[in-house]
Amino acid sequence: MNLNLRAFYKNYDLELIPAALSTLTLGKCVWDGGWFDKPSFDHEGMPNYIYNIFVEKNIISDDECEAQLSRLQTLKNVEARFATINIEFELEDALELEIAKQIDMNANFDLKNVKSFTISGAVGKSIPNRDRINIDRMLDQVKDKHWDEYKSKLRRAYLITELYYGKVEITIDSDLAIQFEAALPGNQLSAANKFKLGTNMTYVFESSKVPFAMRLERIKHFNS
Repeated sequence: MNLNLRAFYKNYDLELIPAALSTLTLGKCVWDGGWFDKPSFDHEGMPNYIYNIFVEKNIISDDECEAQLSRLQTLKNVEARFATINIEFELEDALELEIAKQIDMNANFDLKNVKSFTISGAVGKSIPNRDRINIDRMLDQVKDKHWDEYKSKLRRAYLITELYYGKVEITIDSDLAIQFEAALPGNQLSAANKFKLGTNMTYVFESSKVPFAMRLERIKHFNS
């Protein structure tokens, strides 16, 4: 089954992640940009990760914070419920996703020459239920004892609770294959599967370490 990117995000209520944000981790706080602005990953007063505010309020220690974040970072990906869907997107979406950075392509190949961009074989990971319960319990402590700070720092913020990864497929005119491959580092080219069909050449890049989508949950409504 194929879906264009806009239909995919509408159906699954996920947010696009540019490749420059490849280090995002579950538990990251994101600021609500309001009606006219996109969510921001940095905001004055907002903690970087939800566990940071719990350290600040002496609910957990620095070591416990580091342990929790490390565990979330090392969670294994599992097949996403939309794993069989191929997500097709336009050039403007490829630029927003920073596909060139995702596959380490240099500027010698113009993405305007690409016939199609697709993400397939989606996998993902989410904050486990036990962690959701613990976060909710600690948020209650912050609300009870530090309401003003909760209201100003956390209430409008969001939390990354799911991250999704997939294979990037790029199809070009086969006559441009030499130029395209010259723009790729050797390790990406050797890792890519490629196949020719008619006058088209398609390259498939494994990019399981670079998320393309995330689910944001408003902290105000978290676990409610």
